[in-house]
Amino acid sequence: MSTYGIIFLGTPHQGGNSVQLGKLLVNIASVFVAADDRILKHLERDSEWLSMQLAQYGPISGDFVTKFAFEEYKTQTAFGSILVFASLPLL
Repeated sequence: MSTYGIIFLGTPHQGGNSVQLGKLLVNIASVFVAADDRILKHLERDSEWLSMQLAQYGPISGDFVTKFAFEEYKTQTAFGSILVFASLPLL
């Protein structure tokens, strides 16, 4: 079996700045349901785990033709308007 294509949807390859908001929401949710923030620790900016994932992908990425597409749009939240970027590498 071989790989024909890979699609990364909403993948924060470099980590994200919104992790603190996510942790706050997990803390609020944990009052009502069982919740933990372990995955959010991996998504923090400059995460060692994300760096390891990129290091493993780097050597094999030359085996693929990689194309990227993205869109951006404003989204209203309870805290005001935020700009959302959605990207899609097309392989």
